[in-house]
Amino acid sequence: MLTCTPQSWVSWNYLVQGLSSGACALLRFDALFGDGGFQIGERRFDVIKGPLFSGRWRLQQGDQVIMEAEETSLISGNLKLRAEGQELGLRPSGAFTRGYDIVSHHHTVGTIRRGTWLSRRVEVICDGTVPELTQLFAFWLAVTKWRRNRH
Repeated sequence: MLTCTPQSWVSWNYLVQGLSSGACALLRFDALFGDGGFQIGERRFDVIKGPLFSGRWRLQQGDQVIMEAEETSLISGNLKLRAEGQELGLRPSGAFTRGYDIVSHHHTVGTIRRGTWLSRRVEVICDGTVPELTQLFAFWLAVTKWRRNRH
């Protein structure tokens, strides 16, 4: 389980604990353009947003594209994640919740859920089929959606 805590009351950047390596990850978000990324120890990963209104993101380490995500529906908020031959879905858990399910072949393999309605502390709970890097990218995308829908 990953435990994700905002860096401050006014920041959307998160500190993520619970990685198998024992390291912490720091997720960062660009305030204007929808880019950002995260850092695990000395390893830096960048999330690059595609063209305006495209609903596409790439997770890169240097020049190497590691994962891609695409918004499949603006109305439902569903996303598709692709990496190393694996395809996962990221979809809202329900109409009145702020959580997300990570789905593989129509089966839930993970959840991203907020601690309480007012809290921005988050838990990411996945089974062993979802690599930690994918969990971090899925969480990064979920926070991006929360930021977009906060008004």
